Amino acid sequence: MSQIERPTADQIPDPVRNSAILRKVIWRRVHEWNQNFMGVVVGETGKGKSYASLRLAEALDPHFSIDDVAFTLEEFFTLVEEDRPEGSVIVLDEAGVGASHRDWYDDAHQHLNYVLQTWRHQNRIALLTLPELDKLDPVARSRLHGYFEMVRINHDEQWSRAQYKNIKTNPRTGENYFRYPRLRWDGTKRKYKGLTFGLPSDEIREQYEPAKKEFTDSLNEGARESVTPEEEEDDYAPREVVDEVEQRDALDAYLEDSPGGQYINRDLLKVDYGLTENESKTVKSLLKRRFDLDVM
Repeated sequence: MSQIERPTADQIPDPVRNSAILRKVIWRRVHEWNQNFMGVVVGETGKGKSYASLRLAEALDPHFSIDDVAFTLEEFFTLVEEDRPEGSVIVLDEAGVGASHRDWYDDAHQHLNYVLQTWRHQNRIALLTLPELDKLDPVARSRLHGYFEMVRINHDEQWSRAQYKNIKTNPRTGENYFRYPRLRWDGTKRKYKGLTFGLPSDEIREQYEPAKKEFTDSLNEGARESVTPEEEEDDYAPREVVDEVEQRDALDAYLEDSPGGQYINRDLLKVDYGLTENESKTVKSLLKRRFDLDVM
């Protein structure tokens, strides 16, 4: 595999230079092996996964800003398609989307292949935050390179800890394997199991919190609207049902045959239009008159 020119020591950010995992795994993959890196930061609510991803992004990319944080897939794809320098980081923050918002994850599954195809030669970094890795299906998981699992948070001392594992996928079975990296560091080769994160910068935190609130407020409002019936859809008046049946030329859908002759199936009308028993009888009478029907 072709390599780009290796950055000099003074070009490597201090947090990267002082971390075996950041320096030997992520930085090397992007800046020396000419590849992209996609990682996932997993943790239940309150474990600090969003702040950890922001701090990680700042460590890897000194130019990282709130403009590089996406809360929706549309925002994420816009950032992917922008012409940005090698080593730049994008954070896709799940930000409380939650298990009830299944469509969000379905879209993520469908589009991760597109993301890889679009930027696999751009040497960039994407970090996704999720409550559980199982939110992504096996195909989507196979596109990831690194797995951070939040295991501890200390609010008083303002730090959090994550285990880190490389993700490898068996090309024959599609099975994912998670392994701690073995790295040579300070003259010794050993297994490295995790990272400790401080808080993101004041600037990032001050901009992130209102942006997250705006997104979650919008998400919650959309959820409320989806379960609140609109007034105009509450009820069909009997005459409106007859008008719609005529406009749709749908009369035959409600006519059934029986040994005694044709009849209007009031049960279907009740189901389709939410009619009461008495309303369905009224609709039946109106249909017979409107269409001059001789039916039961």
